[in-house]
Formats: sequence, C-alpha cells, structure tokens
Amino acid sequence: MAALFYPPQSSAMGRLSLSLRLRYALAIMSDNTSRPPQKSEEIVKMMQLRGATMVAYANFEYFLARLLYEASRLASYKNLDLSFSENADRRVLRLKSVLATDGPLSQYSADLSPSIDAVLEAAEFRNFAAHGVMIHSIEDGTSMISSLMYKMFKGGNLAEGKMRFTMDEYLHHTQMLTASVKQFVSIVRRIWADQGYSKLGSDQL
Repeated sequence: MAALFYPPQSSAMGRLSLSLRLRYALAIMSDNTSRPPQKSEEIVKMMQLRGATMVAYANFEYFLARLLYEASRLASYKNLDLSFSENADRRVLRLKSVLATDGPLSQYSADLSPSIDAVLEAAEFRNFAAHGVMIHSIEDGTSMISSLMYKMFKGGNLAEGKMRFTMDEYLHHTQMLTASVKQFVSIVRRIWADQGYSKLGSDQL
C-alpha cells in the first residue's frame, strides 16, 4: 500500500517536536500496524529529504530578498524597480537587473549570477516538494517517491503534474540543491564582508 503525505498546514503542528511530527505523519494513513519497519524508516527518510529541500530553497529566497533590500538603499540603483515580491522568480529578475547596473554590486555578477542559475535548476523539484502530495511505495524491492501537484500548463490547461524518483535519486537532487544554495550563500557572505553591510540575521542558520 502506498502512503500519502501532505505538507503540514496546522500552526499547532508546527509546535510539535520533530519526533512527534514524524509519528503523527506515519499515523495519517492508519496502516502503521501492518507497515513493515523498513518501510516506516524509508518514509521518515523521505520526509527528512523533503524538509531539507524546502529549507535549502527558503534560505535562497531569504538571501535574494536581503540582497534586494540592501540594493534598494543605494543611490546606484534608485531607478530600478526593487519593490518587494514574494515570488522568487521576480526577485531573481530584479537582482539580476541590479548586477547588470553599474554600482557596488556589479563586481559580483560573474560569481553570483551562475550560482543563482544553479539553484533555479531545482526550482521545479522544490515546488513539488513544497506544494505537492508525496507518495512512497516499494516496487520490486526499490523505494520509490512520487510527487503530484496540479499545475497550469501552456495554453491555460490545468492538469496534474508528476515527478517520480527512486529514493537515491531524490537524495541526489536534494544534495545538489543544498550544495548550490551553500555556494550562493558563501558569495552573499563575501559581499557582506566586502561592503560592510549590517550583520546578516541568518548567521545563526
């Protein structure tokens, strides 16, 4: 039997410890008494990878916003639209317009732009992790993850999208995203050190 897991929505859920959240999730389908221990362990691993994916991308989005905030305070970029957006793609476009404009941040374009693009390669993977239903199954002894979500495709067609991985493939994608975000953040920290901006609030992350 496949096990389905939706992203936690309840604020009360957020106050639970990690162990309690995992036990809660494992009990959702009410078949935990018959689920083999190995499969339960695989589901916990799937949930941890999903969480790692979302955390990595959240760091990326935070630093995009923080860079734009600092740029908005500089005279060099006063003619650019640096208004806040919750959409990561819009943040990227605005930051790239900053990097393409002569000013104190343009010197970092050669390093920062490729690192941004590397993270964006995982945008669809992250979207399915953040907004989709995840289904775990074991097929011919292989641990499989399917992620489903409704998407608007070209032509205005609403349809169900699907991504499917072995557990090892999902782990690989999560590791690639995490490495790309770490590279992006390392460049951001260099910018902060060079430019003497106020201390990053995410130093504790």
